[in-house]
Amino acid sequence: MPNITKDIKFQYAILVYEDSNGVQKRFDFEKWLHAMNQVPYEGRAKKVYTNLVRLDKCQEKDERDGLIGLRFLRLRDSNMPYKVPNQEEAQDLDIADDEFIGESLHIVYDTETRYFMIQVNRYSVGLNGLAAYINLTNTDSEKTVHFKPFHKNLDISKLSFGRYKCLEIGVANVGVIPNTLMNSSLGSILNAAQDYGGQTIKIKISIGRARKQTLKRPPVENLIRELPGLTDVITSARLIYCEGDMEKGEELNLLDLVEKSVLSLQILERKALDFDYTIKTMKQEYINKKAVLDRMLNMV
Repeated sequence: MPNITKDIKFQYAILVYEDSNGVQKRFDFEKWLHAMNQVPYEGRAKKVYTNLVRLDKCQEKDERDGLIGLRFLRLRDSNMPYKVPNQEEAQDLDIADDEFIGESLHIVYDTETRYFMIQVNRYSVGLNGLAAYINLTNTDSEKTVHFKPFHKNLDISKLSFGRYKCLEIGVANVGVIPNTLMNSSLGSILNAAQDYGGQTIKIKISIGRARKQTLKRPPVENLIRELPGLTDVITSARLIYCEGDMEKGEELNLLDLVEKSVLSLQILERKALDFDYTIKTMKQEYINKKAVLDRMLNMV
């Protein structure tokens, strides 16, 4: 069968918790992996929000570079797709009672720096869901972990001489947003959407036709600072601002601040991403990116 090429996005993060003194520390993910590898497959699947998540595959650590490749799956057994023969009508896709459809999430973990390179797959599990899964399965229940993505430094002071004309934010999967995010700048809006049973939000806050006016800076700038930690649920984020007396605004895509890589991967037609090939390609990219991440660490 011929190969197809697909561009797949990856992001970078560290996994942290706060100790008893409130000091943020990096979580020992390798220790957690070792414990999880002793758990049989049927014991690994956990309900995370509305999803079923499982650690599916894990390489041995490569002693040459300290890297581990692994795969998580979001499991589903409802809203199943059809099997469609070319010359016949669609047929049910039959799976056994103890089988699922799995949506994969590939990860490369650096045991030396404790950096993560994580596939972005909106059909699988995101950073918040992954952290929730680790919290559910971690025997040290006092350590509640969350991911902090690497992001480019936006010096907000460089924008302060201008005026904020419009802020647009798109949010998805409102129903599965963890409570910790409800304390963010978007918290009251997210709460309102949940009260209505909404799952997606499109927010546009603008000065309208008013001239030489600006949105209030503190809430806008607080939201910009929080965006890297909201990438699981933010689908779009842009700020339109203008300088001095100018009325024509400049657009800033706030999601571009998150550090990412895009890899063109070969996929055999009618097959899923090959694990070994995907992890090998990810490791090559991570090694090339590592020095950049080291320089960005103080911004995380």
